[in-house]
Amino acid sequence: MKQWLNSLAPRERLLVLGAGLVVLGAVFFLAVWEPLYQGSADLETEIERDRELAGWVAGLKDEAQRLRQQASRQSIQGRDDSLLSVIDQTSRERDLGNSIQRIQPEGDDQAAVTVNNADFNTLLQWLRELQQRYGVTVEALTVSRSDDSDGIEARMTLQRSTE
Repeated sequence: MKQWLNSLAPRERLLVLGAGLVVLGAVFFLAVWEPLYQGSADLETEIERDRELAGWVAGLKDEAQRLRQQASRQSIQGRDDSLLSVIDQTSRERDLGNSIQRIQPEGDDQAAVTVNNADFNTLLQWLRELQQRYGVTVEALTVSRSDDSDGIEARMTLQRSTE
């Protein structure tokens, strides 16, 4: 290639070198500069879309929390009833009335309950119902096997949320 270039007239040599520089510039622009520039512009557009999406999702999160709180307030039953009456009524409905030995109030929204000779599964179902339907949660629970039967003995502290 060097021989061919040296065989050209000086004017032709300049013309070939100039054309080569133009071709190299075009290749650099098309192969390097333009893809980088276009990729940068695409990333900026994608970042803006992601920001808009993040704002929309944050709005949905706030709306979901508001709806969840509203639904939990509406779905909780017996909110106006005393906690003791809710415990007593639901335990009788679950055939735990004879097993409940003591219900001792500990403030307006908390009670200590002692259970003797109860079926474990029935007790768990009752506690689940208290939580889901009445907003009553178990703050403390101690369970042991009953000495004289197949049942269990339990001591628990139940609390109703004030929301």
